[in-house]
Amino acid sequence: MRANGFFKRMGDGMRRFMYGRYGIDGLGKFILVVALIVMLASSFIPNEYARRGTLVVSWLLLALEYFRIFSVKRDKRARENYKYYMFLNSVKGIFGKGPDGNYRFFTCPGCKKKVKVPKHHGKIEITCRNCGTVFTGYTGKRK
Repeated sequence: MRANGFFKRMGDGMRRFMYGRYGIDGLGKFILVVALIVMLASSFIPNEYARRGTLVVSWLLLALEYFRIFSVKRDKRARENYKYYMFLNSVKGIFGKGPDGNYRFFTCPGCKKKVKVPKHHGKIEITCRNCGTVFTGYTGKRK
């Protein structure tokens, strides 16, 4: 029973300490995985200087991630995470994956708004939801 009180106090103390701090996000998880991969890869490097160099890189990545976790500049860390996800979605889009990888984007000639249309439907007639303008577009060969 006494141990429960200890762990509860520890949890409450950690919660109070982390209040107002950024915490972990998608970019943070990626940095941690890369740091662990570099650390594991360093054990297979025969050259002592190269091994130490990769270990230093992995420890620097871990330090960077802990800096991000304990940062109080939440808006700055959120912008970094947003840029990471934008880059990740652009890479996924190149390979036809991700939320917008299976769509083509056209610009409406009437209102200049972007219109999202599924790929691989050949030549189609597109109606803009914003202004109602009808125009044609080619979405790629039919499968």
